[in-house]
Amino acid sequence: MKIAKFFACIFGLLGSALMVFSIGLCLMSLNAPAKILEAPSGALRRSEALMEAACAGDYETAQAMIYGQPDLGVHSAPADQAGIMIWEAFVGSISYEFKGDCYVSGANLARDAVVTAMDIPSVTKNVREKARILMNDRVKNAEDVMSLYDSAGNFRESLVSDVLSEAVVRVLAEDAQMVSRDVTITLIFQDGTWWALPDAALLAALSGGMA
Repeated sequence: MKIAKFFACIFGLLGSALMVFSIGLCLMSLNAPAKILEAPSGALRRSEALMEAACAGDYETAQAMIYGQPDLGVHSAPADQAGIMIWEAFVGSISYEFKGDCYVSGANLARDAVVTAMDIPSVTKNVREKARILMNDRVKNAEDVMSLYDSAGNFRESLVSDVLSEAVVRVLAEDAQMVSRDVTITLIFQDGTWWALPDAALLAALSGGMA
């Protein structure tokens, strides 16, 4: 009888301890962020497809995956050769890495990533400076200085284009700065489809810092 009472007391104490532990765990979890056991495969695929398209320079495809399908405004081809060279180098430099799976963010899901790419503003700044130096060299070393100018007294357009292209080649080879940005993609489920909503940091990353 005494043994039965002993075990009854032990089980009673264990039960009380378990109840206190459960209450404490619930209280500690009140302010904890919501978690999902497994991210929906559709949301994961959408985030991955968006980054693959955007980082390949396929902005038309990326735009079609974004909620509201806005015009990203960064897929127009540059007007001059130097601009084309810079843009192609930028697109070729983009890489990304997800920092984890999807997580709950308000009423939607979100996924974080790091995007690394060439910083276009710093490149264009260095190109201007390099072009100025190259043009001064052209003038200094020209056998016939007047041949460098057109009838209006400006540098010939072909000369300017040639100098800019040379400046771009040198800057891209010697001084192209890379920038990494932490970005977040919000994922919205509507009308049976997962839509992506990039944050400002991702838009800046996809425009080389020009957005």
